[in-house]
Amino acid sequence: MDLQTTKHEIVIGRKQNGELTNALATGQAFLREGDNYYTVKLMMFPGQTYYLVKNKDSHDRYTVFAKQVKTEDTMKFQNPVGSGRLSLELSSHLEIYFPVIRSQMFMCLFPSGI
Repeated sequence: MDLQTTKHEIVIGRKQNGELTNALATGQAFLREGDNYYTVKLMMFPGQTYYLVKNKDSHDRYTVFAKQVKTEDTMKFQNPVGSGRLSLELSSHLEIYFPVIRSQMFMCLFPSGI
């Protein structure tokens, strides 16, 4: 049984009047069927994988982790490096912020295929 994976584009750009302008591709996020987190690959850090995980008890907040630890019966995420939230101005994107590089990115909520 093959699990479906969706790909979501990640871009930088400017929010203007409820739209994203001057969008430039910076990476992709992948959501595998059955998973409750996105696997994130950024072009500026090609050897690193990040994990975008929805915060417990929140409908619009996420945390970006740099490490995933799997055991036989559990999966944990460690080393938070960024945050995300559903955009109030852009209904089609999730805003992702990495404080160490002072960069804000936007992940499209609609899959672009794989």
